[in-house]
Amino acid sequence: MIEDALKRRRKNETFERALGKAVRRSGGKYEDYIEIMSHIRDKREEKSLTLEEAARDVASVHQL
Repeated sequence: MIEDALKRRRKNETFERALGKAVRRSGGKYEDYIEIMSHIRDKREEKSLTLEEAARDVASVHQL
């Protein structure tokens, strides 16, 4: 889902919105979105990354 959001994200669209769309496309629920964003935000703070960099890092580890 994270990779899908990164690939399909539009030019002026936030990553959060793109991820929400990707979660819905895959049949996920709001709770799934919250869980994924929590992992990404934790990684962002832990490594001082941008949100997109943290998302790529989480996607490479968890394959979400």
